Amino acid sequence: MLDDLEKLINDNNQRPGLSGTTVLYIALTESGGDPNANASSSSAIGLMQITKVMAKQAKCSYSALADPAEAIQCATKYMCWLSKNFSPNMFSVIGMYNQGPGSGGMGSAADKYKKKIDDCSLCIMKSGCCDDCNPNKKK
Repeated sequence: MLDDLEKLINDNNQRPGLSGTTVLYIALTESGGDPNANASSSSAIGLMQITKVMAKQAKCSYSALADPAEAIQCATKYMCWLSKNFSPNMFSVIGMYNQGPGSGGMGSAADKYKKKIDDCSLCIMKSGCCDDCNPNKKK
């Protein structure tokens, strides 16, 4: 599963200089790698858990986000938009991806999210397992 997802990400990454591995960790943290994931408390959908607002800011079709390739393209376009309009710092961009641009990628919620991304990378490097990466998984 991880190899297929990584290839899909590398084929659809729309942000030059953005590591496909970083996008992979975000996808696993956001949806556990499930392209059919839906957030119960927001409009976030799909592999990358993109909201209607995020799709609009990235100039993506929200209705197309069930397609994992479209979701990756939209997510990486959104990260590019964040980088151009708010901060070129990737750590800030990752925080803003989760908390919105108003956060500046800072604060305790953004810091917790960035830690989840780090934890996901460590989990995968240790065992190839990503069950602990998904904060939205049902317990």
